[in-house]
Amino acid sequence: MQIRLQLLLFTYFSMWTCNCINKAYARLAKQMEYDADDVAVNYVGVAVLQKALLHAACVRYNYEVVRWGLQQLQAQNIQVDEPYIALSLVGNYSRPMRRLLSEEVVRRVERLGMLNDSSCIGTKSIQQQAFRMFKRKAGVAQLCPARQFAEWLREGFDIYTRQRLLETSVLLEIHLDRKKHKMPYVDGFYKLLLDGKEIGAGNFIKGYTLKRKTSPGKHTLTTYAPSGLISTPLEFEVEKDGTYRIEMDYKLYVKNGYYNVYGEKCVRLDR
Repeated sequence: MQIRLQLLLFTYFSMWTCNCINKAYARLAKQMEYDADDVAVNYVGVAVLQKALLHAACVRYNYEVVRWGLQQLQAQNIQVDEPYIALSLVGNYSRPMRRLLSEEVVRRVERLGMLNDSSCIGTKSIQQQAFRMFKRKAGVAQLCPARQFAEWLREGFDIYTRQRLLETSVLLEIHLDRKKHKMPYVDGFYKLLLDGKEIGAGNFIKGYTLKRKTSPGKHTLTTYAPSGLISTPLEFEVEKDGTYRIEMDYKLYVKNGYYNVYGEKCVRLDR
């Protein structure tokens, strides 16, 4: 039992150290991005930098939609002759909603001030020169022209956008009260997994409230740590456009030297 307790304390101490390093590095990386933005403002101005950040975010979103469209055609053994030209054409009419863009990009843009629409970035000619470098692939059963594919995606965008909005239509709050139990005296960190994907880190003493968006339907919440922790899965079901709160709890088994971390209940808050 002593060996198990020592291993438990060593594991949580190691996780606490790694978590502190990760937090410090995340703050440093974010501050470096902000410092780089400040330097760029001195050379190109606020309006141009804001346009560049939004342009990159929109291109990334459009690229995801184009990939989705290509997958739909591949199921029918059809390939677009110039997918990068199609991406350029899609950018002429695609204006993704703000909630579909990267939150970090939105924060960086708003940090610089109000967006000025009087300036624009002349990247069109650069894009066209780069697109000419890609050669058409041979040996495909059917080829779809890039312009025809881009026109088809006008309707496909609506389908893809509805899917994306549906995937983020449920607000989930995962909460653990601060110092819910008198034990443990030593804090420890663990990972929270939603449907097997990591969504954040939790700890025993300090408590936490994680807010994540997910899709309606059935989900499973579990926790994970390298050792000294087990998890009782919480299976729950949520409905579209709802806000739900999951209360977390844990139990320490001193003799066995491990914790059981689990979701106690899931309650809808917007009713």
